[in-house]
Amino acid sequence: MNLVLQGLMVFLATYGLLVLVADFGQSLHAWSRSRRLPFVSLVLLVRDQEATVEGLVTDILSIDYRSARGSPNYELVVVDDRSLDSTPTILERLAQQHAALRVVRLGEAGSPGQTAADLGLFLSHSPAALVLDARMRHADSRLLEAAEYLLGRRRTPPGPTGLPN
Repeated sequence: MNLVLQGLMVFLATYGLLVLVADFGQSLHAWSRSRRLPFVSLVLLVRDQEATVEGLVTDILSIDYRSARGSPNYELVVVDDRSLDSTPTILERLAQQHAALRVVRLGEAGSPGQTAADLGLFLSHSPAALVLDARMRHADSRLLEAAEYLLGRRRTPPGPTGLPN
């Protein structure tokens, strides 16, 4: 019986060591991945988009690009270009729910002659930024593909976005 108990203890100790090594390996991989991929700013330009802005912002914020600590490794800066509908109200509600989302209105923060893109890029915290225009169709997969390419998640650039000229 003593031999069986010793064998069980050796098995459990070995199993525990393997679990620790595997967990350490996963943590190291996550840390290494976050160190290779930079923090990125996504700048979304909106104006009078009440029908689509919530779905679009939610889709962008669902991109799985996280730091080793599990927090988003990107920010989404939404610049509202003086919307006259309920877009600002929707954006403020979303900003309270998502730490990675920052909302600014061009009329409140912009200077004369400044465009929404200028303001968004000025307020971004990353040297790598992708400017997105909300005039594209809701949840257009090409927008997410472009963001994932910039974030290092895709190896090939996306095709044309189909944005109106």
